[in-house]
Amino acid sequence: MCQIAVLSCLLVGLVAGVPAARTVASQSTPSPSSQPSSRPAKIDAADVIGIRAHIGKTAVVTGKISSAKLSSTGKVFRIEFKDAKESGFNSVIFERNLKSFRDALGSDLSAGLTDKTVELTGTIDEYRGNPQIILTRPDQLRILP
Repeated sequence: MCQIAVLSCLLVGLVAGVPAARTVASQSTPSPSSQPSSRPAKIDAADVIGIRAHIGKTAVVTGKISSAKLSSTGKVFRIEFKDAKESGFNSVIFERNLKSFRDALGSDLSAGLTDKTVELTGTIDEYRGNPQIILTRPDQLRILP
């Protein structure tokens, strides 16, 4: 049965004027380099061009936290990065998700995150012209050694 299938491919290729080797090759799986990468890009929080190029896309953003604090309303926990003034990159955790972050990282998130180097994974969105990642799950934030 396999021989019939191979012969059919050869005959179709010959009738269409396509060499047999090319017909068989066209049925193979594309090389890994031609397939899109499923890993998100890694970008430094201070990288203006990299951050801007990935708005609307999932990325892993690395940086040292300069400030991590709850807003005056208590509804938003805002994370800002050293050396990211030009890129404007920041991150937020909304009130509804704070408990899971406190359970994972400790009750005093400000002390636990300030001056730490972290990786944040998520979609880079824009809010009031500034790029940000909205954190909804603790596994989106990884404190680096």
